[in-house]
Amino acid sequence: MSIQTFQNEEVRNESAPSFTGAISHIGIVLSTVTLFILPVLLFIRSKYIITNERVVIKHKALTSSSSEIRIEDIQQLDVGSGLISGYVTVTSASGGFIQIPFKDPNSAANTIRQERRN
Repeated sequence: MSIQTFQNEEVRNESAPSFTGAISHIGIVLSTVTLFILPVLLFIRSKYIITNERVVIKHKALTSSSSEIRIEDIQQLDVGSGLISGYVTVTSASGGFIQIPFKDPNSAANTIRQERRN
């Protein structure tokens, strides 16, 4: 690749980035996307819904996916809290589980418990 040079200007060295240099640049871009952009997209575009029939989780960051567990299939609820938010871990009869972040995990767990009783 050549560039337009000024009068009396000479090209002293011309090279492409090394393979590791190119990978590290891609790594910086990917880590920025992973650490900052994806969590924001997940925060903005995710929904956690408890109905009278099921618990539904919908994620729409770059692709969309959903998971659901029927209320009557729930065997165990675990409530925990982290530094920023809390979560409810819902375990089904088949052994599968879903961890759902909630602003108020105790309220979410109580809602599920109440629906289990009804």
